[in-house]
Amino acid sequence: MIGLKTLVLNADYQPKSILKLEAISVERSLSDFFANNCVVLNTHDRVIKTPRVENRIAIPSVIAYKKMHKRPNKLTLRNHTLLLRDEYMCVYCETALSEDSMTWDHYVPSSMGGKTQWDNILSACKKCNHDYGRTPAERKKPKHTPYEPTYNKLSSIRRHYDIKVEHESWVLWLQPWFAKVIVA
Repeated sequence: MIGLKTLVLNADYQPKSILKLEAISVERSLSDFFANNCVVLNTHDRVIKTPRVENRIAIPSVIAYKKMHKRPNKLTLRNHTLLLRDEYMCVYCETALSEDSMTWDHYVPSSMGGKTQWDNILSACKKCNHDYGRTPAERKKPKHTPYEPTYNKLSSIRRHYDIKVEHESWVLWLQPWFAKVIVA
């Protein structure tokens, strides 16, 4: 294992996913390249040595698949997607949240038949999640009601938050990006 990562682009030369930036091992990217599934767009400054000098292979830093991989129509409700939809803040007091500090708040409480699904879950700090009445009428008003976002809506929101990338060649493929792109 080399330990380097390769950014994955779709056939439209856009990142396969920017909600959580999709990167794969260089070993897998080379496997995809030799299977003729992708093209190499950028390389790391290292090569894989082979017994024959003329067969040395540059390690891919960015690949693009030749066939389009569909983006999901329905997004899975997870901490990172919920936080992104709610713009990394408590929907009640607007305190900044992280995956470690957030809680899932049922807009209609579970005890009243509320389900754990997009149109009933909000990001909340622990204090706000526990300091309210039991019915929607008795609680603080959230800055928005829960809704199921689209992939395009979340990717549009994502472009306004800082992102860390593993290689400088990735920056070009993320444009437009409206926050800091940090090269690790």
